[in-house]
Amino acid sequence: MSLPASIRAILERLRHRGVEVEATSEACWAEPSRQNEVDTGEAERESGGPALPEALVLRLVRVGSGLARGSLHQAELDAVLSGLTALPSDAVAVAEATVAQCILRGHHESGRIPTTPRTSRAADLARLRATPGLERLFVFHPDGYVREAALRALDGPVRTSFEVATLVYRLNDWARPVRAAARDCAVRVFPQTGAEVLVDALIALFHRMPAWQRWQEDQAATQPIIGGLMARPDVCAWLVAHLRTARTGRMGGTLRRACQWPGLDPDLPDLARHAALPSVRAWALRFLIEGRATWPEGTRREWVDKRYGLTRRVRVIGERRLAPTSDLKALIEMGAEDRSGAVRRVAADGLAVHRATLAEPMHALVERLADDKSPSVRWRAAFILKERAAR
Repeated sequence: MSLPASIRAILERLRHRGVEVEATSEACWAEPSRQNEVDTGEAERESGGPALPEALVLRLVRVGSGLARGSLHQAELDAVLSGLTALPSDAVAVAEATVAQCILRGHHESGRIPTTPRTSRAADLARLRATPGLERLFVFHPDGYVREAALRALDGPVRTSFEVATLVYRLNDWARPVRAAARDCAVRVFPQTGAEVLVDALIALFHRMPAWQRWQEDQAATQPIIGGLMARPDVCAWLVAHLRTARTGRMGGTLRRACQWPGLDPDLPDLARHAALPSVRAWALRFLIEGRATWPEGTRREWVDKRYGLTRRVRVIGERRLAPTSDLKALIEMGAEDRSGAVRRVAADGLAVHRATLAEPMHALVERLADDKSPSVRWRAAFILKERAAR
């Protein structure tokens, strides 16, 4: 197999610029067993993550070649680690594919093919013990035994959101011992990690974790790890500040998933009033009016006809009850005054649900909503007025 198209294009551009690329760099991409193939371009397409910088890819190729020859330079490794940790947290899948390919092809350089997988494993485990910082690269190793050992060796605070995301990805690793090592590592290093770094990673990961099958299988073990982070006051404060000021992104969905835990409950009224994004204001207001937080938990299979083996996927919605609010009228009035139709629609929903107790004292508000510029808000107000007229 030749180089993946994305890596080959980068190396070609570097040659045109006069950057020297070692001949052995491409030799280390020789055909391995098909079961271990990892295509960087494919990982990038599937993850939607950004492409790696050209200079970082070149350094990774050199590090993979150096590992195969036993001549890895500490300065080159430090440069690779600096480049990786500076990546955004949504680049983990692409980085993992690239690192794994470089290491795997490095073991298959011409004339240096190991006699068995255990031979290369023993060599890499020895390098891991002897080389400071190599554990931060070997968490992407294609061999699960080496990934597990790297996670066992990892200690100290996590420095960037990319490293946090990497560790959370390992909680979804296909190998059960690696997942167990990742859980132990998370319990060890997350309490030492700064809140800002954790929040940056959590915002990117909240939308991915429900789709991870192994994450769902190990939910009893993994949920307390994220729950422990969401129980930290500093993490909640950073997350609330981001939700309040963010002007782009899927922050409404982030709020829904973060409200699985009660850490943000005291800040929901503030978010409902002051958040910059309408989606955040709408969901915060809905949670307060309904007295419950809801979030998507993925899907489950439901039988349609067992005789023919027909099933369908059904969305699973999680729910957590909130402390009841005694200021329901003020919440609905606040939502009805919002500049966003999505928030006014939530207020109209609240009026419709609580129309038996609120329709009379808030009749003027209902009539005003009946003339709202949003059709969905007008429809809800018209429903309340029509039911009242039929009494």
